[in-house]
Amino acid sequence: MGGALVQTGKALDARPVAVVSTPHKAQRAAEARAYAITDLSTRDLHQAVAEATGRQGADAALDPVGGVRLGELLRSVRNGGTVVSLGFTGCEQAELDVVDLPIGEKHLTGYAIPNEPEEAIGPGLKTIAALAAQGAVRSVFDSRFALDDFEDAFARPGPGHLSLWARSRSGQT
Repeated sequence: MGGALVQTGKALDARPVAVVSTPHKAQRAAEARAYAITDLSTRDLHQAVAEATGRQGADAALDPVGGVRLGELLRSVRNGGTVVSLGFTGCEQAELDVVDLPIGEKHLTGYAIPNEPEEAIGPGLKTIAALAAQGAVRSVFDSRFALDDFEDAFARPGPGHLSLWARSRSGQT
C-alpha cells in the first residue's frame, strides 16, 4: 500500500515522505519516487520528517499500519495537520499523546473504502485509471512466483497481499 500512496501523492503534486521498516522497503520506496525515505530501523520518525519538511511537519500522514506509529505520526504533522488511519496491521490499539490534538490543533480521522457510497467510488477509480494511463501510477509487485510454487508465495515472511496472475498458453493474462 505504501508504494501506491507515494505514487498517488506524487501524481497529485505532493512531496511524500515514505516511512518504512526495512532497507528492502526503503528500496521499494525509492523506486516509487518518494521525496524522502525514513527507514525506522535506522532513523527516528519525528526527526526525519522534521528534516524533510524544514522543521514544519507534514501536512498530512496516511497510516496503514497503526499501533505505536500512529502517535509518532501525529507528533510529526504540522500544527493543523491531519493523520488518517487506513488500517491496523500493526495492532488494533494505538498509543498517542492526546495533548497533541488540542495543543497543535491536529486532526485524527479514519478512512475505509467499503464505507464509501458506490456513487463516490466510480469517480475515484476513474481518476486512478487516468493517472495510470498517464504513467503517473503503476502496479508494483515485490515478488513473482510460478503457479507451481504457490506454497512458497504464501509462506513468504511479512504482511502483504497476494495477487495471482495466470497466463494462458497463448500468453494472455
